[in-house]
Amino acid sequence: MAPYVIDPVAWQESWDRQQEGYLPDREERFAALLDTVEAVAAGPGVAVLDLAGGTGSISLRALRRFPSRRPRWSTWTRCC
Repeated sequence: MAPYVIDPVAWQESWDRQQEGYLPDREERFAALLDTVEAVAAGPGVAVLDLAGGTGSISLRALRRFPSRRPRWSTWTRCC
């Protein structure tokens, strides 16, 4: 476990490989989601908001796909 604590990229890659075993078409689903974002939210002033619903798999792909957009992260947690 120690290498994953030291290297978050290795941890993310390991997670993605493991998940691909459960969802063989996972990358295609991500691509379809980002295609939809691109079609609906076109424009230079549009930001993509990650609501922290997982490990960052979608955020990393969104940043690669839309490098000119500013990343925004939220650690919103429901309380009480």
